[in-house]
Amino acid sequence: MHLYLAIKYHPDGQNRALIEALSATLSAAGHRSTCVFRDIEQWGAKELPPAALMRHSFRAIDAADLVLLEFSEKGVGLGIEAGYAHSQGKPVVVIARTGSEISTTLQGIAQQVFFYDTLEDLADLPWPATVAQPTAVAWPYAVRSVERLFDLLEGLSGEALNWRPFPTASTLFALATHIVGNIEETIWGVVCGQPVQRQRDAEFQAVGNDIAAVRDRWQQLRARIDAALATMSAADLAQPRQHPRRGTMSSNEIFVVVARHAAEHLAQAEMTAEMFRSFSS
Repeated sequence: MHLYLAIKYHPDGQNRALIEALSATLSAAGHRSTCVFRDIEQWGAKELPPAALMRHSFRAIDAADLVLLEFSEKGVGLGIEAGYAHSQGKPVVVIARTGSEISTTLQGIAQQVFFYDTLEDLADLPWPATVAQPTAVAWPYAVRSVERLFDLLEGLSGEALNWRPFPTASTLFALATHIVGNIEETIWGVVCGQPVQRQRDAEFQAVGNDIAAVRDRWQQLRARIDAALATMSAADLAQPRQHPRRGTMSSNEIFVVVARHAAEHLAQAEMTAEMFRSFSS
C-alpha cells in the first residue's frame, strides 16, 4: 500500500530519526511511503517556499492510497494536508504518541485514530481494512446527516412536516424526500450504475403526514448502496462518471458533493423545525 506520511517538519532535521524509524516500520510491514520533507526537500537540502511545498504535498496525496498523519506534534501544515485529503475523499488515519491531544475536528476527519507507545505498535495496524472502502471518508458523513434528519422528523405531526415558513420554502417532508431522491440518483444511479427514474421538481411538492415511509425508503436504499460499494474496487471508484448537473466527476468527488448537499439540507431542516416550534408556540 502507498501511504502519504504527513508529519511536522523541522528545518534543522531534529525529527529526522523519527521519520526514518517510522518509514522503516511501514516498509517492514509491506507499505511504501512518500514524505515530502524526506523525498522532495531531501531533509532540508532543497528547502522550498511554503506554497510550492503544499503543491508537492497535494500531488503526493492525490497519488497515495491513504494519508497517515503523525500528530504527536501539531503543525499548521498538517491541518492543511488533512483538510485537502478529506476534501478529495482520501482516507486519513491519525497516529500519535499516547497522551497526545487530538481535536474533535481532526477526529471527525480521520477514519481511524491510533495511539502508540513504541513504533512497533504500528506494525500490525489494519491498513488494508482501512482503505478497502475508498469512499468511507465521505459516505458516512452523508449517512449521518440523513440519519440526523430523520431523527429530527421522527414523531412530528403532519402539520409540522408540511409547514412552510414562507410560500416558496421547502417543507420538512419535502426536504427529506429530496435528500433521499438526490442520493438515489447520484449514488445508486451514477456511482452504482443502476437505473433510476427521478422527478426532482416533484420532490419539493411532496406531502405526507408520517415520515416513516420516507425513512423506510432511505434505509432500503442505504442497504443497497452499501452492498454495491462492497463489490467495487478503488479503480472502479476512480473512473470518471457523469453527474447529472455537475459534469464529469470521479465517484469519490460525487460522494463529497452528496455529503455536502445532505449537510446543507439538514441545517435547513433544523432551522425550519425551530421556526415551526417558535411560530406555533
